Amino acid sequence: GPREVVCPLCENRQEESSLAVSTFCKRCHAHLNLEGKEVIAHARETTAELIEREVKPTPADSKVSSKTPAQPNLTKLDQPKSSSSLGNRRGKLPPRPKPPLLQERQVEPNEGALKNRKLPKPPLPPAPAGEKSEFEKVEPTEAPTITAEEEKPFEPREAGPDDRMVLCFDCPTEHPTSKNSTSALCPKCGAYISLKDFDIKDGFNSRIQTRGQVTIHKKGVVSSSIIQCHDLIVEGEFTGSAECSGNLTIRRHSRIEGKVSCQKLRIEKRAKVEFLQEVIASSCEIDGLVKGDILCRGRLALHKKASLQGDIRVGTLSVDEGAKHDGQISMGSFPE
Repeated sequence: GPREVVCPLCENRQEESSLAVSTFCKRCHAHLNLEGKEVIAHARETTAELIEREVKPTPADSKVSSKTPAQPNLTKLDQPKSSSSLGNRRGKLPPRPKPPLLQERQVEPNEGALKNRKLPKPPLPPAPAGEKSEFEKVEPTEAPTITAEEEKPFEPREAGPDDRMVLCFDCPTEHPTSKNSTSALCPKCGAYISLKDFDIKDGFNSRIQTRGQVTIHKKGVVSSSIIQCHDLIVEGEFTGSAECSGNLTIRRHSRIEGKVSCQKLRIEKRAKVEFLQEVIASSCEIDGLVKGDILCRGRLALHKKASLQGDIRVGTLSVDEGAKHDGQISMGSFPE
């Protein structure tokens, strides 16, 4: 337990641990020895006593005449910064000579440097009146012009068994890329192309730009956003714009307000879709209920349970028995 200690010098009482061997007094700061039964105190030395004990007279100081008055002991704060006890005994150092000025130095010229230096070329004399100067006599060379026949069109490499075709976003160039790649660079313009797949299972409002597959699941909601991808599968709610270089498949009720363009549009059974803007596709297969205008450059097929309400412009039309259509039909070829 704690032990009560009494300072013999100032009679201050303080508690210390019973295992303590020594301590300091909290009042007079004296050193207390607790090894024995009685407390032994050693008073703290003052600043003047420390200086007097550290600075001892040397044999040289003992030979000084007694007429010289004794210097009082000064603390470190009272002594000037430029003087010290060692400096007083050793004396002052002789002054350091100043270096000569730059103008006083005699620098001999380097003859080799003078011989090797390059002198400026003299200006050319002016040409006489009526004659051309040397610069005007030199006829400028014209850059060779490349005709359209000499320009070689860009030809992508042939696709292998482990490749898939990727369409660039910046230039309409389609080139093969490995199926296991997650990104690619266009060999023609050098643009970056992402090949990442997206699985949307909840709310999503950001723009997507990839040549991978985007799947909107049943609980997924995508509104007021643009999706640029290869294949798009809609099983949830989608109301934005879609630009697909592959297939667009819709499997549930949807009301799409944005622009839609794809290679192949497929509306599956029991799906009800309303397009507020004209859909542009290369081919279409409809097996559900569709309301809207469609521009199909290739073949449009209406299956048995299909119902289409709107104007269509198609290359060819195929209608199964039981399919319905309400609107105008224009058939022919359409520009890309």
